[in-house]
Amino acid sequence: MSQSLRQTTESIRAKCLILTQRYEKLIADMREADATIRSQRAEIEHQKSEIERLSGELRALKLATAIAPTADDRRSAREVLTGLVREIDQCINDLTH
Repeated sequence: MSQSLRQTTESIRAKCLILTQRYEKLIADMREADATIRSQRAEIEHQKSEIERLSGELRALKLATAIAPTADDRRSAREVLTGLVREIDQCINDLTH
């Protein structure tokens, strides 16, 4: 009986050792997973701030595009300026003669 009890105790001890090793492995895996989650959450926050910055830049570019002169606007402005330069040249010419 003593031998049977000793074998049962050793068997239980070996099983406890295996369970303890598995538990420690699970704890290590859990800590690694937690670290990965923290890292990924930080990356998500960084990406959210980058998205916010780029969204603001996009709004500014859309506004700049909306108020930017078209080719017709530039041509009209050039014609007006050319006309004004001619008038100034005429005035200078009139003043010198």
